[in-house]
Amino acid sequence: MDIPRTATPEEIRKAYKKLSLALHPDKNIDKEKASENFSQLKKAYDVLSDPKKRERYDKYGDTDEQSDEFLSAYEYYRAMHPPIQK
Repeated sequence: MDIPRTATPEEIRKAYKKLSLALHPDKNIDKEKASENFSQLKKAYDVLSDPKKRERYDKYGDTDEQSDEFLSAYEYYRAMHPPIQK
């Protein structure tokens, strides 16, 4: 299920609920990767449902909290030295 980048929190919640029912390991006992798929869905929902994490993902494509220090340095560098426009 594709969710547009402009999806509202309510649309994200509804899509998550629908997919979580379909992908839940209890309903997919015969599938080997059911629990892996369900945990990936949960991780995606955690990012998309948190405005700060979603903004970071949209901006950098990453939600790794350990890279916060690097991103702060990068943002500082870009603020002091913006890219040269041709």
